[in-house]
Amino acid sequence: MSAPTTANVGADGRFLSPEALRERFTSLGVRADVPTAVYCGSGVTAAHEIAALEIAGFPAALYPGSFSEWSNNDSNEVVTGAAPYPDGAGAAIDPDGADVATDPDGDAAP
Repeated sequence: MSAPTTANVGADGRFLSPEALRERFTSLGVRADVPTAVYCGSGVTAAHEIAALEIAGFPAALYPGSFSEWSNNDSNEVVTGAAPYPDGAGAAIDPDGADVATDPDGDAAP
């Protein structure tokens, strides 16, 4: 799912409270019992998202190659748009924000 980092901070530029961040990520489908990986274009924005997830109490891992590496492999699926999967599964790619991928299989790969 797309989770732009601007929603992690208040008007003062500081992270929201742990409770507010927990509510935000829970509403996006993040669960404590499912491994979470975060990625963006290069990994810089994703690092911010990982900090916010940690503040919220959700451990997360960075996909270090991020979307740059993923998209350079022709065998990897790439989808775009607000709701590319009718059942809500998968991740929508938002070039202006970090993407959070939860993986019920447990390998935390986007």
